[in-house]
Amino acid sequence: MTPEKPERISLIGWALHAGGIAVVVVAIAVFYKFVYCQLHERSVADYERAEQLQLLLASSSQVQRVQRPLREELSKLELEVAAIRGRLPDTFDKTAFVREVCEAADATALQVLDYRLSAPQLGPSFSSTEVSLVCTGSFASICRFLQEIDQLARVTEISKLDLASEINSDEYPFQVTFVLYYGAKSHDRKREDVL
Repeated sequence: MTPEKPERISLIGWALHAGGIAVVVVAIAVFYKFVYCQLHERSVADYERAEQLQLLLASSSQVQRVQRPLREELSKLELEVAAIRGRLPDTFDKTAFVREVCEAADATALQVLDYRLSAPQLGPSFSSTEVSLVCTGSFASICRFLQEIDQLARVTEISKLDLASEINSDEYPFQVTFVLYYGAKSHDRKREDVL
């Protein structure tokens, strides 16, 4: 054995030890960076979230107290919306409305001379159509007629009313334009119950 061989073996041994130490150092650095740091960040976030939840839990009775009247108001509004939706048909039925108008006119001693329908107006939330009537009747019958129309099941609105009078006449010619609403589209978002 030559004296160079033990030195060479010794050098290889030290190189293997240094390589092993380097592998261990790299493994520790990888573990620290990708495992320990991640777990530490998650632990800090979980701790902060736990503190927030403790605060929410402590204030939940106050939140429920404040939320109760808001829930009641929401329930009232939902009932009102349901009632209005019940008064908005899906489609416009011309003959049904004209029949209801004629029945109201007969019941109030009013004479319908003519009627015209406008083209439907399609909107993002609902559609509408205007119905113009030319009528004649006493002032009292006109008032009762308008009240009868207001009591109809469907939603109507007066957009124009022209009333004329002649000297010493009991009959008043008048024109009225009703806006009929139909085809309501819902834009409701899903309601989420928190507590």
